[in-house]
Amino acid sequence: MAEMVQALSAIARINSFFERETRDVDFSLVPSNNVALSESSDIPLILSRAAFFLQPADECVRNGQDNGKKNIHKGSFELSAASFKVSTFDFSIRKGEVIAICGPVGSGKSTLIHGILDEVPSIEGTEVSRYGRTAFVPQTPFILNTTLRENILFGLPFESSVYERVLDVCCLRQDIQQLGESKDHTEIGERGVTLSGGQKQRVSLARAAYARPDLVLLDDPLSALDAGTAKLVFERLIKSTGSYFSDTAVVLVTHASHFLNRVDKALIIVGGKNEFYGSWNDLAIYQANDFETNVAIDFLRTSVQEVASESTDSADQNKDEKLLCKQVDVKDTLMAAEEREHGLSSLSVWLLWFKRAGGFYFIFFQVLFMGIDRFSYVATEYWLARWTQSADKPISVFGVSFPSQEEGRTAQFDYLKVYSSLVLVSVSTTILRYAY
Repeated sequence: MAEMVQALSAIARINSFFERETRDVDFSLVPSNNVALSESSDIPLILSRAAFFLQPADECVRNGQDNGKKNIHKGSFELSAASFKVSTFDFSIRKGEVIAICGPVGSGKSTLIHGILDEVPSIEGTEVSRYGRTAFVPQTPFILNTTLRENILFGLPFESSVYERVLDVCCLRQDIQQLGESKDHTEIGERGVTLSGGQKQRVSLARAAYARPDLVLLDDPLSALDAGTAKLVFERLIKSTGSYFSDTAVVLVTHASHFLNRVDKALIIVGGKNEFYGSWNDLAIYQANDFETNVAIDFLRTSVQEVASESTDSADQNKDEKLLCKQVDVKDTLMAAEEREHGLSSLSVWLLWFKRAGGFYFIFFQVLFMGIDRFSYVATEYWLARWTQSADKPISVFGVSFPSQEEGRTAQFDYLKVYSSLVLVSVSTTILRYAY
């Protein structure tokens, strides 16, 4: 019955999935290793009058009628009060440029990214054009139950020179050294259970980098990294002279606002609205019309100024930042090698465990109560077997006679008394064993 209940639950989930809309895929937007940029374009992403929303499918209404959960990604809609809308975006990004998307928590930054990927519904008039190969790094890294190398390659053929550079720009070299003799051939477990949050995020970044995309969408990947590693990854991978993504268009969602003065353009979203799009110099003098937006922008400016001040005070330390990836595990001891013992535990370890658990009396009573409990369990099974033999004749158990069950309810009580006593002993000793 338990398996049937689980099967019914699984069928309901699968049925719900199959009843979802069938989307008409525009194959010109599908990332592919065989899709080249158009002759006139090194602009992998163009948004025009783009607006997206999040809303339960059964609340989508098209032309005033129930939509029936079909085609909710296209067309015009009457949005319900439960919907969340992000709008309106008009921008393009060239290869080699970095656009940083900032804003308060819940303002719609990730919704915009998923809208670009055509993973959330768009409002009529929205035009999103993507060309070439697209890579996406989500907030929660997707890790396969396989080796570290296979997680980075993700099905692509192995190219040693590209792979080695990816390890360096994502600061994974020292992590691989800590994995032991197998290094990047070490299986990292289901969903990356053997990796820390920062390591999983850097593996996800390395996967996107190895794919050598024309457009990469980064949904706040730096939040899982410590400040020093985040700065190195930003400089080596995302934006600096000779960075890995120097020939890739980068859309970066981030709360690390101190990077804003180093990107090409900043997009500020507040309450689902595009409140600002432009350079850092434009943002430094921008004044919004509402209080909430001004608070958000002032916070971003302050963050950049504080980091700039700290950089001035620690100029001497910054001379050695290029060695930080190598030193982060050695000098700062952020990821020290864990001491381990292999083989069977020694007798002294067991004796110490017994002592800490309660000493001789604890072990004695545990063994005693467990023995009585197991004896009661066997005795109960034995008694039930003998009870069934007394259906039409009396029986004798250890010299004690019991009448046939044909004699009626009085005879049944004699059997029930013994059975109840054995059950009571078993329950009591179990309670005493856990209580002690």
